[in-house]
Amino acid sequence: MTYADETHGLSVARRRAGEPYPDLTSVRIVHRAWRDDLRRLADLAAVLRDDTTAVPSDRAEAIRDYITMLCDELALQGRREVGIVWPVVDEAAGGAIDMDAYVDERRALVPLVAGMRTAAEEFARASVCGVARLAAALAAASDAMDLHFCHLEQDVLPVISTYVSVADYGSAERRMWRTLGLGRLAKVLPWLARVALPAEERHLKRRTGLAGRFVLAVFGRSYENLERRVFGAVEPASG
Repeated sequence: MTYADETHGLSVARRRAGEPYPDLTSVRIVHRAWRDDLRRLADLAAVLRDDTTAVPSDRAEAIRDYITMLCDELALQGRREVGIVWPVVDEAAGGAIDMDAYVDERRALVPLVAGMRTAAEEFARASVCGVARLAAALAAASDAMDLHFCHLEQDVLPVISTYVSVADYGSAERRMWRTLGLGRLAKVLPWLARVALPAEERHLKRRTGLAGRFVLAVFGRSYENLERRVFGAVEPASG
């Protein structure tokens, strides 16, 4: 398998029987956030399509901005996982799993993400003309992402638990968080906190430290305002 240059010199020790398991809370929250948001966006677009009336321009632009935010993060997350975490899994697990299949599956999502982005731009310019394409793009992306995350949770996460040490996984996860930078963290962390249970939100704060607490306190309201412009009054996400 060919990985990004950041894996150069990778040294991984396989987890030994009886040692603690890696904490996979963060990745489970991320998967839940993707599934929940893509599903509710697809449902929203279907409702707007069937309504046939024009969406106010400020709401159409908010929907575009929200989808663009997700598309940006999907692209970045894909590169981070393939370049940082999956090489650790591949090295620790040896022949227990072929990560190439999941890399290929992730690559197949790229055109779907591009389709969401393009459809959202067209929808913001002309909501009546663009809503059908937006609904189709979101439905296709939601179905494909759901299947992809299902494969990861059924196949890859158990392999991580079995073969990857706490130290190696923790190091990879910290590198993942550091690649966000404060600007991305300000968008991503409130989005993840929306679907997190109380104990999971405490986990996110521990993982992101003072920067994460600052982001949630200062930028959480900005995310809530954008979410409200897109979906209206929103209920808390299911766990």
